[in-house]
Amino acid sequence: MTKAKPEEVLRKHFAALDRHDLDAISETLDPGFEMSSVGVPEESLKGIEAYRGLWGSLFKAFPDLRVKILGMVSEGDNVAVEISRVGTFKEPFGTPPDAIQPTGRRTETRWAAFGRVNSKGLIAEARTYSQGFLEQLGVEE
Repeated sequence: MTKAKPEEVLRKHFAALDRHDLDAISETLDPGFEMSSVGVPEESLKGIEAYRGLWGSLFKAFPDLRVKILGMVSEGDNVAVEISRVGTFKEPFGTPPDAIQPTGRRTETRWAAFGRVNSKGLIAEARTYSQGFLEQLGVEE
């Protein structure tokens, strides 16, 4: 069996995000997956279940959420992706009592993700950077 190219793995992953398909998302991740992200405590995003929890919360809060790849480059097992995330904030986001209450605002956030695909053809790690998401929600200025 030939290992999938890292770009193919990331395209499959982001297509599953766009469909809100948590099972298909999980199939692209290594069991030891780790993600670090600006504004998200690293310890909350270790493992597939933590990642599913984050995206499950986003899908609930933004039921019309769309995820689109704007550009991608790779070198070896490393991939850099620019992504657009668009959706309307309709349900609380986060865990009570600290959940952010919906504003009805439509948001469009661009973010960058840098990932590594392992020898099994699974995403082993990711680092993400975005700006303006909380400001668009009306939470921060």
